[in-house]
Amino acid sequence: MVREQDAVKPRKVTGFEVAFTINGRMCDHVYDYMKASTNSHSYVWEQNSVFEDTLFYEGYSGSSSGNSKVLFLSLKSGRHFSMFMSDFNDVILQKRFIDNQIKGSFCFCKKGNAQGVRLIFEES
Repeated sequence: MVREQDAVKPRKVTGFEVAFTINGRMCDHVYDYMKASTNSHSYVWEQNSVFEDTLFYEGYSGSSSGNSKVLFLSLKSGRHFSMFMSDFNDVILQKRFIDNQIKGSFCFCKKGNAQGVRLIFEES
């Protein structure tokens, strides 16, 4: 049973470009220099959108700057994503982390120049 105080507030899917390395790993942060022509071959850019997937837990990445993240492997695409601890907390509170996996609709999100993946709880 989800308590009222544990309910997840709906959040908009915002429009921005998500950066990945050429080997399919989502970049932890996005900086202006990454789009410079001298660096353009090092990154793949994708417009943020809603996608269906199953994410498998790979581990945890601690950070002294406050951007600790949980690491996941996409079972659909083989790409690697990271999720902010606050978003993972919502997944746990909603009991959506089952057998080390999260299934559902996802989008990307940003906190400053840091980027992550987020489960969408409300209907998209």
